[in-house]
Amino acid sequence: MNTTLAQRLRLVRGKTPQAEFAGKVGIHKSSWGRYERGEGEPVGSDLIKICSVCDINPQWLLLGQGLMPQRMPALPRAALDLLLCCTYFCTKGSPP
Repeated sequence: MNTTLAQRLRLVRGKTPQAEFAGKVGIHKSSWGRYERGEGEPVGSDLIKICSVCDINPQWLLLGQGLMPQRMPALPRAALDLLLCCTYFCTKGSPP
């Protein structure tokens, strides 16, 4: 699947209104809107919230690789932090 991060974030939200979804995930609604419009990228803590709350595979969210659902037992917060940081660092050249 060749999609942008903004497109993948819209897929994650589905048909839920932006404000409702942002509240569920714990991200300010204006930040979520900017992320979906591609006007900025989620910071590491927001990526962790999205992946944790929605059971999303971090590699899929960041890179569009693999399957959208995590399809594995929930990762401890520290492991998810490390996975997101390593994935981001390997693709962007610096940690989130």
